[in-house]
Amino acid sequence: MGDLTNQTFVLNTTQGLVGYQLKELDYLRTHYVQDGIIFGVKIGACSLMFIVCFLFTKNWRQPVFILNQVSLFFLWMETVFYITFELGDFYSTSTILTLSANGVGGFDKGISNASSVFQLFLIWSIEGSLFFQCWTMYRDAFSFVGQCVPWVMLGIAVIPNVVFWFIYVVVNCVGLTDPYNSLVLDHPWIYTVPRILFTFSVVIFSLFSVVKLFITLRRRRNMGLRQFGPFQIIFIMSIQCMIVPAIITMVDVFLPSSPQTLTTLTSMFVTILLPLSSVWAKFKSTEQSSPINMKLASTGSPYKPSTFNSTLHTEPKTPTNSQKSRKDSESTFHDMIMSMDHHLNKDVEKYPFK
Repeated sequence: MGDLTNQTFVLNTTQGLVGYQLKELDYLRTHYVQDGIIFGVKIGACSLMFIVCFLFTKNWRQPVFILNQVSLFFLWMETVFYITFELGDFYSTSTILTLSANGVGGFDKGISNASSVFQLFLIWSIEGSLFFQCWTMYRDAFSFVGQCVPWVMLGIAVIPNVVFWFIYVVVNCVGLTDPYNSLVLDHPWIYTVPRILFTFSVVIFSLFSVVKLFITLRRRRNMGLRQFGPFQIIFIMSIQCMIVPAIITMVDVFLPSSPQTLTTLTSMFVTILLPLSSVWAKFKSTEQSSPINMKLASTGSPYKPSTFNSTLHTEPKTPTNSQKSRKDSESTFHDMIMSMDHHLNKDVEKYPFK
């Protein structure tokens, strides 16, 4: 008796008699388990990040905070509807093996359409958040070219994503009611172009962030500032959370042998890591505020508190004219640098990325 695990069975399907191997059933089982793990992680991560953003954000009316929270909500809803879709008749083993959707009711089709619509809303909200953050980065640029950067991103990345993802969702909904429609069968690019465009938008935003970070660091270095502030941390984290999903999406699009689960990980990384970077940046800036204030007090700046107890404070000896002049010049230079640093980071104070 040979290997019993290599048996083949034949089923009558909509395409005629089709033979299957037992290992194909194992593949279905593995696919179901992988989807369950990934979508469970997505729901847990979205819920946790949604709560964390509310806890670490003081002003809930900021546009970027609203866009990020809306993206998290759409990701959560899209995941819930997709899990419901996989638990229905559409994803049953009998439907997949026989290629017949006769047992699929209107409820399952509605759940699938709802999942596709929330996926569309998710992409739109992510693109809106990326564009708004790019506009915040470059809205006060000194050159005309810098001020045009957000609108370049809008034209080459955001608008194409909005249009092609809308086409994708429409075709996907048509395919549920008429799987053999020519719009579905004769245009395979509809399923690949939106993913490529989403990857491109993530990469282009990362590129603009790198350019802005380089300009900011060079400006701070020319003024003698070495300490990283929230402005730099935000862009460093933005670069990190943009490169990871970009790489995952490129692997998913250009490597046919890549796992199918990579597609759903891209939007999850973008949606979750953008608010996480802004929360981490605020934590670092708050953590560093105390040493900066102590340094100001120790260097004799105008921000030094004047309410010291006279019994605990001993007046220093009167300095010579040269020492006093040198001390005044150092204090003036330090105050000037701190004032310029404050102006560099004023946009972050008004529009933090969260």
